Amino acid sequence: MIGLVFLGCGGRRPVELDALPADAERTGHELEAIEATDEYHAAMVEAERILEDDALHEYLQARVDEILVARGLAPDSIRVFVVKNPYMNASMLANGVIHLHTGILARIENEGQLATLLGHEIGHQALRHIAREELSRQREESRVTWTRVAIAVVLAPTGLSPFAFIDLESKGMEGVLARQMSGYSRAFETEADRYGFEAMQSAGYPVDESVAFFQRLIDVEEATRAELNVGDAGEDPYIYASHPALTERKASYEKLIGEARSACAAAAEHCRDLGTEGGSDSSREARYMARIEAAVLDAARADRAIGRRQAAITILERLLAFESDSADAWELLGSIRSARGSRSEEIPEAIEALERAADLAPDRAAVRRELGFLYRKTNRPAEAASSFRAYLEAEPEARDATIIRRFIDEATRPDAEKSNGEGR
Repeated sequence: MIGLVFLGCGGRRPVELDALPADAERTGHELEAIEATDEYHAAMVEAERILEDDALHEYLQARVDEILVARGLAPDSIRVFVVKNPYMNASMLANGVIHLHTGILARIENEGQLATLLGHEIGHQALRHIAREELSRQREESRVTWTRVAIAVVLAPTGLSPFAFIDLESKGMEGVLARQMSGYSRAFETEADRYGFEAMQSAGYPVDESVAFFQRLIDVEEATRAELNVGDAGEDPYIYASHPALTERKASYEKLIGEARSACAAAAEHCRDLGTEGGSDSSREARYMARIEAAVLDAARADRAIGRRQAAITILERLLAFESDSADAWELLGSIRSARGSRSEEIPEAIEALERAADLAPDRAAVRRELGFLYRKTNRPAEAASSFRAYLEAEPEARDATIIRRFIDEATRPDAEKSNGEGR
């Protein structure tokens, strides 16, 4: 479990049981968890919080199947879905479903980092961590208490009503939400790290990207806290009651890489699969970025809505570095840069982004309207009039048509160049 929720939980940590036999039947705890996660996933689907993008889904499922096959597991035995949520998180549900938030997909840089994430989450399921986790009554009760307090925070960006989960105790839903917040015990998280590391190595991914992935999450979180002016929550913002800090996770993978390289050296083998040649695979980076446009756009819109303006700009600019023909991304970037409260020096950048959007999608009324106002604001009357006319051609019955025509008249007066537009 990888998440950015600044919440912990009381009670004791889980007592970890010995490894289960491969053919062991499902435990009562597992069956309860499966039922609860089936209901949770169904609620997400019903609330339309699952991102509908067939190409992205097929791509992610192919990456999951690639790892499953590399570990000797059946393809399609684990399914993956993308959740519309700006917070960086991924969770392996007990029913064999992986939920990947748009917020984490938008920050991953390449397929090697994606494989790190998927391998870790698959590890929780393959190693049957839910079955091997025995929670004390004290922890179960405390989970219910703190989950009720935190549930609104967790569900807010998903669009789900907390009332849908009001009877937490009877449905076992507390385990679903608590695990998304705090993950498994440190030992289980470390065990999943090793499983994921071996999975990505078997699938042929450069393992150095595992360390780069966790460093990426650390960098993103530090930038987010700086933007929101949020102070340190303890020693490290990623510390959970039962989840190792990201810095520890990074160190865990560094140790795994060191062990693998030592084993290679001892066997006098060439370690081409350990990321020692050529760094990250640029083709895999480009292929990843070509698939995640919908996830980035969703995360950027949500980031903007919750006040993380620079975070939204950052992920849009990275997407456009690879997918420069995305009219949606240019339009969103321009609208964020031109929004009320933006610095004056950002206006030229906003105009440039919206002009790119207009070139790619000439009939977009909203883009033409926004450009008209920006041209008017920067005393470019001829361009303002042209954009406003294009807007009215696309939306002849626009509610603001009367005032837009007045702006056009003002912009075409002989002395228009001498007057400054005063905004909207």
